[in-house]
Amino acid sequence: DSPNGIDKSFHLYKVGSRVPSGNMNTYFYTLHFCSEELMLSEQKKISKSYKGNEIYKIVNDILLQQLKVSPEKIENIEETKGIYDFIVPRLKPFEAISWLSNYARPADYTGADMLFFETKNGYNFRSLQSMFTDDVYNTYKYQLANLSPDVQSAQEKSTTIIHYEVVKAYDALNQIS
Repeated sequence: DSPNGIDKSFHLYKVGSRVPSGNMNTYFYTLHFCSEELMLSEQKKISKSYKGNEIYKIVNDILLQQLKVSPEKIENIEETKGIYDFIVPRLKPFEAISWLSNYARPADYTGADMLFFETKNGYNFRSLQSMFTDDVYNTYKYQLANLSPDVQSAQEKSTTIIHYEVVKAYDALNQIS
């Protein structure tokens, strides 16, 4: 019932290795989940021609027709400018959307940088410029835990980061390939 809670179905695609806890009677596992749409996207390839379309309409078509996403799961597909002819060259649906985002230009803003992502409310295809105009969701700080109360109270409106982890470090050779 929490306002930050998420009620969704996920696919368990991987179980991490067994790690014993301190008392050796308990083990920890890392469970890896993904959305139903990612599972479908990984199993499917698109080879389709789009003639005389705006990119946001192509993204919408891929979500609705190829991945069978219900319209309720689409939060915000921002309009783009320009009419394009594309042939999607045998790409997975999410790869195709990522590829198209490189060509997309927002209709209401100058610049580029269209991003495709999913939040707890649904799928989004938005420009960075439009996201910068949104209200601030939360402010986070990373600081020592044993600071004096007067220093901590000065930053009451921010949330302290308890722990962070670098999941994947940058790998230049891997990115080139």
